[in-house]
Amino acid sequence: MKYLDTHCHVFPDEIAQRAMAVLTNNCDYKPVTDGTLADTLEKQRSWGCHQFVMLDIATSPESVGKVNDFLIAHNDNRRIFSFGTIHPAFQDYRNELSRLEAAKIKGIKFHSGYQNFVMDDKTMYPIYEEIVKRNMILLFHGGYDPGFEGTDTCYANRCAALVQDFKGAKIILAHMGDVWDNRLSMEYLIGTDVYFDISMATLHMPISQMEQLITAHGVDKFLYATDSPWSDGLSVQRTVESLHISEADKEKIFYKNAVKLLGIKEGDVV
Repeated sequence: MKYLDTHCHVFPDEIAQRAMAVLTNNCDYKPVTDGTLADTLEKQRSWGCHQFVMLDIATSPESVGKVNDFLIAHNDNRRIFSFGTIHPAFQDYRNELSRLEAAKIKGIKFHSGYQNFVMDDKTMYPIYEEIVKRNMILLFHGGYDPGFEGTDTCYANRCAALVQDFKGAKIILAHMGDVWDNRLSMEYLIGTDVYFDISMATLHMPISQMEQLITAHGVDKFLYATDSPWSDGLSVQRTVESLHISEADKEKIFYKNAVKLLGIKEGDVV
């Protein structure tokens, strides 16, 4: 079986230890990597996964350029598919998106908690418009985050507004919309163009709820993902293997859906 991990956080070596300390303090999860690219590559190989989407986010407008420099430098569109970052307060987003587009970056990752915005706030729309215009993917953290207790800035109902206002856009809502509960995803997003990655939901969402959402929405819109360093590939793979779906459908989740979404040529599937 092939695997393509669509949600994997990596940090430059010089800040990885500090970043991991801050993030670990914000959650109850024990990391499975040290956050560096070298350790991530080693872990991914040990999980049988040789391709992944590499993510990092700018938590301030001043850090956008430097974070994107790191992501661009390691984007080879064969083994590593980097998604870029745009902070909501970053003014020169058009030129930065053009730079990312020229570097063949396929998507932009947002996290409303760490970047202090609301997903469906209309002030974000000009940024989204520029991303969609470049045929890039919009990847959002979805639902609950233990580091931002009590916020509702990125739940499925808010994602539904984007689906309505950006018809045809490539949108991924991480964590199956919410790591704990599929109810909002079931109510607002069934049958839409939204993709769900399965990261962390495999730790918290009951198998019955995962199967219900997959059956209702269609298996073609689900993506294998670990949210590394917060969960390991083997545990996610075991969860998918336990689902009452066909082997062909498991293949779609593990890599075929991602290959199609990312526009990977058949010869580049590792």
